[in-house]
Amino acid sequence: MLRSFTWAVLTVAGLLCAGNLSGQCNIDFDFGEEPFGVSPDPTAGESFNAGVLEEDYFDVLHILIPPTAAGIDSAYPPQLAVDSVIVMADVVNGAGEYSGVVFTDTTTLEDFHAADIGLEVVLNNNNASPNESTFLGGDQYCAAIQGVPTRAGVYRIAIGIEAWATIAAPFSVPYTFDNFLLRVNCPLVDSVSVINYNSIVGTDGQLSVTLATGVETDDITWYNDLGGVVGTGDTISVNESGLYTLLVNTDSCSSEVSGILVEDEGLD
Repeated sequence: MLRSFTWAVLTVAGLLCAGNLSGQCNIDFDFGEEPFGVSPDPTAGESFNAGVLEEDYFDVLHILIPPTAAGIDSAYPPQLAVDSVIVMADVVNGAGEYSGVVFTDTTTLEDFHAADIGLEVVLNNNNASPNESTFLGGDQYCAAIQGVPTRAGVYRIAIGIEAWATIAAPFSVPYTFDNFLLRVNCPLVDSVSVINYNSIVGTDGQLSVTLATGVETDDITWYNDLGGVVGTGDTISVNESGLYTLLVNTDSCSSEVSGILVEDEGLD
């Protein structure tokens, strides 16, 4: 019933972005005049940066919860209050089925909880409720994933929530949402160097990767921002500005570097 709202809320536990290891996240994102929102917002193409195996990891997801369901969808009556949203606890039942915040390896299809891969989910409800997993309507909150990843891979994150509203009496609606990805890279890449291209002079740019010590592979691929392959090998030439992505694969692991910027020095 509160599907469009709870889709946003579920991401309260979805989070990730590389940085310095920290504790509780800060509730400080500016949503402007919007009645609700999440940041990063996967429906807008936003995503979290990848983590690196055995290196500190931390990211924050901000969420603004409206006071009523009408703040999300005008089809709901304005008196339908959003009482609270609860992120469900991590549980494995007798059949071995995972629930709560579940990380699924997109290659092996194995399920994990955050603690199984060296991470933890930290929720900040600003002391709105004694239950730290409870978030009240009409307020802004945040959540974080942090720790030191112990298992590399690309994980699809599914979050189980229970949304509470009131029509005459309180009621809850359970949902499970996914489509959130966390990549934990192996430390295969030491550095990436960029030489910009110049459209006026007619000189190409260049992208080069230096692999980490001891890493040997011929599987090095470069992509443009549309996902098209623009070259392979440790060094390639480029004649367009934009953002590029590098993917390095070995027999047992991979590493992706995205957001590599090439500029056109011929432009003022």
